[in-house]
Amino acid sequence: MMKRFVLIEQLLKDKGIRLTTQRRLVVRRAVSHLHFTAEELVADVRAIDPSVARGTVYRVLTLLHEAGILEKHDFWHGPPYYEVTLG
Repeated sequence: MMKRFVLIEQLLKDKGIRLTTQRRLVVRRAVSHLHFTAEELVADVRAIDPSVARGTVYRVLTLLHEAGILEKHDFWHGPPYYEVTLG
């Protein structure tokens, strides 16, 4: 997991994306799961730091998806699932 995080962190830095403390936490928690929904990640992140806003998690997910780090899987029923595909 740590190797994946370091690889992702470097990729984001190379793209000029600053990893704030909250972004770093969201990325670390995302990397620790195989598949997850945005709301599952929100709950997981907030269990560690309740001050992280839901919008922050959603923005980081969008950022990671656009950077090619996450795949977003939309199903007919229910929320989309995310999967870390880099590292």
